[in-house]
Amino acid sequence: MKIDPIQELKPIFLADRGLLKKVRGISAISNLPKHVAERQKEQALRRIQRELKIEAEIAIAYDIPSNGPGSFLFLLAEYEKTRAAFSSLGARVKPAEKVADEAVDSMKNFIESDGCINSHLADQLVPFMSLAKGSSFFTTTQMTEHLLTNLWVIGHFLESKVRSWGEMGRPGRVEFLNE
Repeated sequence: MKIDPIQELKPIFLADRGLLKKVRGISAISNLPKHVAERQKEQALRRIQRELKIEAEIAIAYDIPSNGPGSFLFLLAEYEKTRAAFSSLGARVKPAEKVADEAVDSMKNFIESDGCINSHLADQLVPFMSLAKGSSFFTTTQMTEHLLTNLWVIGHFLESKVRSWGEMGRPGRVEFLNE
């Protein structure tokens, strides 16, 4: 593999998601009966259609190579300007329906909230934004301790000018003003 380095990071502007275009996903199992993946899929589709009034496509993957049994549900919400992913892992004595409910609950919370990106992605973007030339900003569904800690650390190591708005646990905005 050959990787060519970039000359500079470009700023990003993530203010709004745009319209929801599609929801799709995958229900996967390893070393479990096929009905587990089917139940995860059906529970997720039932809730997405009933509660969110959205059509979704969920594929099934059987017999994923693994050392032990397990299940996984992954959902992807594709918007005009961004994407958001949600997942849940199965566990011993955790019903397939519970696995589906956890992923759907996460997606539902995101869809019903304000902000362009979810709280899990927000803290991962700030190191790159701090190094980009020019101004960058995003809105997030939730200001978290992890995000605020990352902003504090960056402020102590780099010359970036950063501003943030929003209360802990609530939607917010982060802006970098780099020269």
